[in-house]
Amino acid sequence: MKLRQAGLKTQPAFWSALNQSGAPYSGMLSLSVQSDDVLAEHLQNGDFTAEHTSSRG
Repeated sequence: MKLRQAGLKTQPAFWSALNQSGAPYSGMLSLSVQSDDVLAEHLQNGDFTAEHTSSRG
């Protein structure tokens, strides 16, 4: 969320948060065909944990 608040658009913010390099739009699109296990690995590598994603409140 900090990246979005800093002015990045959604795809570039997510791509950056996942610690990925390269084109964010095609990179995010490439994730759409990945298995849940691969997506979970990306989230873990980007330091997304239950504490970061469990609630907004």
